Amino acid sequence: MEKYIISGKQFKKKYATDFNGKVAKVFYTQNLGLGSNLGKGSYWNVTQDSLDIYSGKRDKEFDARYGDYVKDIVYKEIDDNLRIFVKDEIADDLRDNKKLYSKIKNISDGIYDPLYDDYGLVLFNYM
Repeated sequence: MEKYIISGKQFKKKYATDFNGKVAKVFYTQNLGLGSNLGKGSYWNVTQDSLDIYSGKRDKEFDARYGDYVKDIVYKEIDDNLRIFVKDEIADDLRDNKKLYSKIKNISDGIYDPLYDDYGLVLFNYM
């Protein structure tokens, strides 16, 4: 499992390029129940496409109403020393698998699935 862990510095160079090494978090006026796909954590958008979905810019396309509840969008640079678990299709592996989620949470600071980039970056103990 350790082979899937990269540093925050590596993550910024390879994945967090849309916002120049930063990630974006959308805050809503009420809890919309987002983020059930990868367990509990702090969800950050890594791509502009993902941000467009969750900020409501693509509500009509997805028949969604995120835009009705957006309160604020915050950008934050990823710390270089973070340990991020990155693996294609990890979101599929984590569905209803609390044991795997706990294992990853014990060895890293976050999870990212490049194949499902609209799920965002999950950070466990990070605003």
